[in-house]
Amino acid sequence: MKQDVVLAVDNLSVVKGGREILSISRLTWHKGEFTAITGPNGAGKSTLLKALAFLEPSRGRFFFNGEHIAGSDKILRARRRMAMVFQDPLLLRGTAMENVAIGLKIRGVRGRQRRQQARYWLDKLNIAHLADRDVRTLSGGEAQRVSIARAMALEPDVLFLDEPFTYLDMPTKAALISELKDLLTETGTTTLMVSHDLTDMPFLADRIIVMMDGSVKQVGPVEEVLVRPKSRQVAEFLGVENIWPGFLRQGADGNWLFSIEKTNCVLTAERGKGQNLTGPEVLTAACIRPEYVLTCPEASIELNAPNVFRGVIRAVFPLGYYYRFKIDVGFNLSALASVTQFPKLPRQGDTVSVFLPPEKIHIFDPVVAN
Repeated sequence: MKQDVVLAVDNLSVVKGGREILSISRLTWHKGEFTAITGPNGAGKSTLLKALAFLEPSRGRFFFNGEHIAGSDKILRARRRMAMVFQDPLLLRGTAMENVAIGLKIRGVRGRQRRQQARYWLDKLNIAHLADRDVRTLSGGEAQRVSIARAMALEPDVLFLDEPFTYLDMPTKAALISELKDLLTETGTTTLMVSHDLTDMPFLADRIIVMMDGSVKQVGPVEEVLVRPKSRQVAEFLGVENIWPGFLRQGADGNWLFSIEKTNCVLTAERGKGQNLTGPEVLTAACIRPEYVLTCPEASIELNAPNVFRGVIRAVFPLGYYYRFKIDVGFNLSALASVTQFPKLPRQGDTVSVFLPPEKIHIFDPVVAN
């Protein structure tokens, strides 16, 4: 096992009510890595987190800092190097300072050192001014900051976050995410976060684990998973609205040519690593995320370039600084565009130009396309 592997598990299984609800062959986490765990409700995300934190009865082989963890003594030592933050702050009655210091007190840290360490983390989370406040008077964002400070005060090797931003309003959430990213980078803490919100992940995470039905469907770097989902099921969960069946063949320049089924439209796509054709033309599917589709007023893009189409807006939805479009370009296309790209308000029936970057078009392996 590599020296920088902090946490690993082999053949993890969780059974409840006689039914296996979690089955994972192997996962590893490296020092300082931030991993986002996502999936639909009931996928097993929180169960995985609790099993890794030894808070859920399970079977499997666990490794922590290179040591095989078996037996109550080793489990206790490993748990002392971990900390967890939940959706609810779960603060105890008392002040913010008392809550941040409670874990240190349980672990036998003496009074003066305990207060200094607690105050340090209150300051790092920008809530030192709340040290003597009763936690019952705190806002949701303030309470969650106390909860994170309490966890970080233990100086854990591994931090588990179970949907910690769920109940926060957008400005509070954005500020906390930015500060947390800097804090975790500074401390080098290995972090695992369960989240439904895909907008958090590109900013926070190095890697994504997509779970469904108690198993891992895809693991990889954030950009790789979002752009190149392994299956249509994963793509749809990750918000990829543009998925088309069609036929794939080799282009003259080494790229793929993808003919969208029941249309005359052909897309150029970069050839994926390790992807090969089993014949001159195969049936598969292609996809692209809406935010990667460049959408502009009618004459803004040269029409003769590859993957450039003229289309008609069938629906437009204002989303703050963005527009979400449904466009007919000979096939149905969803796109997300900044309002700055449109000097005039776009309306249903307007003609637009769209460009689909070849490097952002993903071709599914034929065996999983459907």
